Amino acid sequence: MKLSKERTGNIIVKAWTNSEWDDTNFAIIGVSEDYLQALVLRSEAANKLSEMDRFISMKFVDGHADYYILPEDNEVLHGFVTGKDDWSYIDISLEEISELSKPEQHMDCEVSIFDKYGWFTYSAQGKHTGEDFYTSEIVISQL
Repeated sequence: MKLSKERTGNIIVKAWTNSEWDDTNFAIIGVSEDYLQALVLRSEAANKLSEMDRFISMKFVDGHADYYILPEDNEVLHGFVTGKDDWSYIDISLEEISELSKPEQHMDCEVSIFDKYGWFTYSAQGKHTGEDFYTSEIVISQL
């Protein structure tokens, strides 16, 4: 596993929760060419509505963000979570992903949210608690 400046099939983004008993520190999002095009189209749709009075954002049902808890012994992930960048491309195998710990809660109401400025973020709720899980904002043009 390593962070990358070059486009890979995944991005890592900082994440948080308002849960008092559960935790998350980052999310990994698979970004294929098709999914990237879908993100661009969503951002363009939000931008078209930006001139409307009181427009804030658009939400799309979207389960692409998988939330994880920072392992104590992973220097790459620790450096990312404590670093200044909110997201990065990451070169990570399916085996490495499967070894990461997820929050105890099952995610529900998973959405991507696009604003009129070209930013988007992911949000989800704990299925049985309604507690919020969310990521840092990402500038679509930087992907």
